[in-house]
Order: sequence, then C-alpha cells, then structure tokens
Amino acid sequence: MYHWAPFVAGLIVSEFPYLLVCAVLYYVCWYFTCGLPTSADHAGSVFFVVVMYECLYTAIGQMIAAYTPNAVFASLVNPLVITTLVSFCGVMVPYSQIEPFWRYWMYYIDPFNYLMSSLLVFTTWDKPVHCKPEELAVFDPAPNQTCGEYLDMYQLGMGVATSLLNPDDTTDCRVCQYTEGGDYLRTLNLEERYYGWKNAGIVVVFVIGIYGLVFLMMKLRTKATKKAKS
Repeated sequence: MYHWAPFVAGLIVSEFPYLLVCAVLYYVCWYFTCGLPTSADHAGSVFFVVVMYECLYTAIGQMIAAYTPNAVFASLVNPLVITTLVSFCGVMVPYSQIEPFWRYWMYYIDPFNYLMSSLLVFTTWDKPVHCKPEELAVFDPAPNQTCGEYLDMYQLGMGVATSLLNPDDTTDCRVCQYTEGGDYLRTLNLEERYYGWKNAGIVVVFVIGIYGLVFLMMKLRTKATKKAKS
C-alpha cells in the first residue's frame, strides 16, 4: 500500500530535531569547559562540525540497519564498522604510523579522518605554542655568536617551525619545537589552514552520500523481500 521511500525519508528527517538537541548539549558541555577559542569563527565552525558528526554516525547506523536482516545482526555489525573507522582516522594511530597498506586507501575513505582533522584545524591552527621548561631544547651557540645568529639559517630552513625564546643570549639557547598550532598539525598531514573547511565539506558529502545509501540499501532489501515472497 505504501511506498518504501517516504518511510525511509520519515525515519531520517524525524531524527534531525533530537540530533540538533544532542549536538547543542554535547557542544556546550564539551567546548567551553575545555577552554577552546570562543570567537565566532572558531566556535561556530566547531559547532557546525559537531552537528555533522551527529548526522554522520546516525546515518552510518541507519545504513547498516536498512539492509541487515534483524536488530541483533545490526547491533553486531555497527560496532565493527565504527571501530574500524575510528582505528584508521589518525587519532588512535597517527598517519605516519599507519601501515602503508591501510594508509594509502583506508585513511582517505574514512569520514572520521576528515571530521577530526577539521576540528583540529578550527581549534588549534593559529594558537601560539608555549613549551614547558622540560620541553625546550637547551644548548650553547658557537663562540662569539648569539643564539639568533647561530640558528638563523636553521630557522630559515628545516627549523622554520621552531621558536627561539632568547635570540640575543650567548649561552643556554632555548628552543621550542613549534611556534603555533599549525606547525604541529603539519606533522599530522594537515598542511594548510584551509584544510579545515575543505575537510568539513568532505564530511558533509559523506553525510549526504551515506543517507543516500540508506535509500539504496532499503530499496535492495525491499526487492529481495519481494523476490523471497514470490
């Protein structure tokens, strides 16, 4: 009597209000208590990604549920899929340490990779880095040179990300490995600031695509059910 498409659309749309409520509650409890930047460009960008996160994991669950034969099977498959995605998104294992076989394909098709990288860029990129005393590299420059003179060429080359705290001293040069957050993020395969919105946009594409797969999976399941009945 009823077509399957409105049913699926209703299942998806009906979840948006409570997903938004969950996103607001999670965001308020987490973002501001961590002392993250409160300016609109930082806080607003992160809130957008949090909303997309709510949609993303729900869409993945709905996609799995749309084709699995029963709730028990879906409850077994869903953790397997989520665990796999979390394992290869660059958080559990940094990009440089992921085995090459997985690094060059699994990492790039993982939506959580783009989700986490956009959050890191929005919250960390332009933040100054302040090293603790035990984190500094301390050494003496060459004779008759200041720390700034001694490290001049180094900081113009491979040490461009470093921060020299006492360039005019002639002893005990103190160097911090990073100057700002972006210097650290480049070690995580996040090369430029625009990666934040680029990766957030990719998350949106994943969300739309996975919701599309919900319709596809339900259509395939409906066809399979009709064949079984016939």
